[in-house]
Amino acid sequence: MSLSEQRWREHIEPGHPELRGQLGEIAETLSAPHFVYQDKDAPDTELYYRVVGAGRLRNLTLKVVVRFDEGGRGEVITAYPTSRLGTHEGELLWVCLRPTRT
Repeated sequence: MSLSEQRWREHIEPGHPELRGQLGEIAETLSAPHFVYQDKDAPDTELYYRVVGAGRLRNLTLKVVVRFDEGGRGEVITAYPTSRLGTHEGELLWVCLRPTRT
């Protein structure tokens, strides 16, 4: 999966300023998510969630949206903190049975 610098600088940072300096949390969410859902409206998109336990995002859930191309390569579309975990999402694809907070 990848996150382009352009997407980070032009969409995620300006739209979600609380994520400035939080690239590590996004990477952690992608590498060790607590939940992964299939987007109910976009079959090529998965939603990665991780509960954050420290820092500015403490006690929130970070949601990272990834769209996959035909070759299976994923690109981060957006990321933002949310207090809603997987509500109104599609099928649950994966759950971590022993999540740790970062």
